[in-house]
Amino acid sequence: MARRVTAEEIIWMNQLYNQYGTYAAVARIVGRSAQTVARYIKLQGTPPIVKHTFKEVVRQV
Repeated sequence: MARRVTAEEIIWMNQLYNQYGTYAAVARIVGRSAQTVARYIKLQGTPPIVKHTFKEVVRQV
């Protein structure tokens, strides 16, 4: 069974993506698949206000 993605890990993925610019690079660092990383970078299926708020949190960290 796959381990759950934590909020801290999502923030870390976003920070790494801002630094490296590819899902594959982030996936190698965090030990997840590039598809999983992409899902949490894009925040697929998330309401726009939540995306905006989350992006602001990532930017401030």
